[in-house]
Amino acid sequence: MGMDKQGESKTVKGRSLYLEFSVYISGIAVIFIMLTVSFNLKREVRLLDENRNERVSILLATFSKLTAKAAGRDDLQLILLAAGEIVSDPEIGYFAYYDADGRCVLSTRAALQGETPSDEISRKALASAEPKLLQSYTDPDTQTPMLDVSAPVMSGDTRVGTVRFGFDSTRHNARLSKMRFEYAGLSFVSILMAILISFVLARRTMAPIRLLKEKLDALVQGESIETVRIDSADEIQQLADSFNAMTAKWQQMYEELRQAFEELKGLDRMKDQFVSLVSHELRTPLSSIVAAAEVLSEHDMLSEEETKEFISIINIEGKRLTKLVSDILDLAKMKAGKEGYHFREGNVNHAVTQAAKVAEFAAETKGQTLKVELEDNLPPARFDFDRIVQVVSNLLGNAVRYTPAEGEITARTAKKDGGVLISIADNGQGISPEDQERIFREFEQAGDADSQTGGTGLGLAICKRLVEAHNGRIWVESRGTGKGATFFVQLPLDPENSVERQEQANDRA
Repeated sequence: MGMDKQGESKTVKGRSLYLEFSVYISGIAVIFIMLTVSFNLKREVRLLDENRNERVSILLATFSKLTAKAAGRDDLQLILLAAGEIVSDPEIGYFAYYDADGRCVLSTRAALQGETPSDEISRKALASAEPKLLQSYTDPDTQTPMLDVSAPVMSGDTRVGTVRFGFDSTRHNARLSKMRFEYAGLSFVSILMAILISFVLARRTMAPIRLLKEKLDALVQGESIETVRIDSADEIQQLADSFNAMTAKWQQMYEELRQAFEELKGLDRMKDQFVSLVSHELRTPLSSIVAAAEVLSEHDMLSEEETKEFISIINIEGKRLTKLVSDILDLAKMKAGKEGYHFREGNVNHAVTQAAKVAEFAAETKGQTLKVELEDNLPPARFDFDRIVQVVSNLLGNAVRYTPAEGEITARTAKKDGGVLISIADNGQGISPEDQERIFREFEQAGDADSQTGGTGLGLAICKRLVEAHNGRIWVESRGTGKGATFFVQLPLDPENSVERQEQANDRA
């Protein structure tokens, strides 16, 4: 697939890479073989022609030496002797000697004796002044391929005759044909070998690419694949390295997406749980408020005490709704990173004391004992006073809620590990080990649905975020159900990068 200038996708047609690669290699090999064969064949033909021409030159030189003086005196005996030297060569088809007027004086062919030839080849031979004239033709009588050789016979500067002889090209042409056939056979075998070798090379070259394709197909199907190992030092190895890097990145992204999907599924479940909890928490106080309001509006004869009781119900349930909305808004601000913090140096004992005063009334209402044990000379720390009061108030409120009547709750402070430790202990229903980490998650509460005493499960999640914004730590210890629980808050004296810590907590969420 590709993209054109308008951004529309277009399809690029392709062929089999294995076949195409084989054809390319075969084509290059065939071209190389043909060029090599052609060069060698031309060289062999040239050598054969040069060998024949050299023989012709030797024969002409021999004839010229023997007839140089005899031709001037018309000494036929010497000319005949010279002709005998030429005719003795087995490849000489005929011999003829012409005088200066072009008349055949001596010839191995009786029909030429005393004649003046008029054919085109003879006219050229008798008129040529070249030292050696070669003309190829086919003998009309014998249908034999011939090479007509002619040369002027000179006596000083005077041309006294012309010598001609026909060189039989049959054996020469046979050798050429045989040579061409042998080279053709060699070329055919070489081309077959080149094609075979090209396919083998292409197969070996394509094997790692085919392996990469198989791995890629498996990857597309969502299968986990191992690292591809290819023993090479060329571009194929670079391709394999890039493929391994891509698959590692893809598998990492796949794992991240899978984890994100699981988290989204968890968030979806939490959302459903949240909607259910909030609906329940809103419905209960709203029902109480509506019922109390209806009684007040429909009954004019209520006593003052009864009227105050119904107004108290409306007030309590209204505060409960306000607390629920406030928790949701606080958590939303923290997640968005919009919660502001005001760190000032102060004494943590003051924050614990203020939170205890708020919780004291609720504890007394249930007949519980709330003790506050503060360590003297506690070192000053940098913290957001209102946020720490919110954390301690939430922990004390939970202790009051989950501790039975006549129970005991103790708030303490102490120096520990270079910081300040706040602990809220009760002898209430306790927390099972499997719930001690879960209760700090959003919308999570200890125990099953039947044992939960109300709330949305947001209070401890908010406390955890507030404490971590101070670079602190919050945790719970309990020996089990029915054996009470102790919540701990460890705060540093100087929380460095507290705001950045809150941002990191937001990123983890």
